[in-house]
Amino acid sequence: MAASRLCFFWILIVLRTAAGFLQEEEEDLNETVLCSNDQMKVVIPSIFFLRKDPPVFVGDLHLNDPECRGVEVGEDYVFSIKTNLSDCGTIMVSDQSHIMFTNSIHNNESQVISRNYVNISFSCRYPVRYLVQQPGGGHGVHVHLRTITLNTEDGNFSVSMLLFKDEAFEDRWATVPFLRLEDHVFVKVFMVEY
Repeated sequence: MAASRLCFFWILIVLRTAAGFLQEEEEDLNETVLCSNDQMKVVIPSIFFLRKDPPVFVGDLHLNDPECRGVEVGEDYVFSIKTNLSDCGTIMVSDQSHIMFTNSIHNNESQVISRNYVNISFSCRYPVRYLVQQPGGGHGVHVHLRTITLNTEDGNFSVSMLLFKDEAFEDRWATVPFLRLEDHVFVKVFMVEY
């Protein structure tokens, strides 16, 4: 009798281990992260969450800031951070070559212990330095206030450039300057928020 109980116990362990292994294979996230100048977006097939036991619905999920929630679009859960990439609890980290914005998708905090804790991190990386040159390689310098959108394979963002007469960036050129080759021009470049 003891041998049959021991055998039954081992069969249960093997079945539970095999079921856990099969469940891990089904856990394919298959997410898409889109990075642009004014938005970070994560698209995850809803089936990833709905196959959980118990299922996790889009209303159960939020970003680092619990006020920032996802929406269901067709068969996907979509999480977006628009306009200011630092919103929704996004963490910005910078090194000498890139600026990286990172956030996470979490499930709601509850007094009830759930078997499914969701913590999916995503990030967008943007280069710090760009080479900007005058179109057509012309020799004249003209003052134009215009926004330039720069694209990379990691993402893109908009910058604006202004010409100044001084290195403190206080005395801005109001008209088209006529400059000699030895004249200094100070260019202020900054990221544009929409």
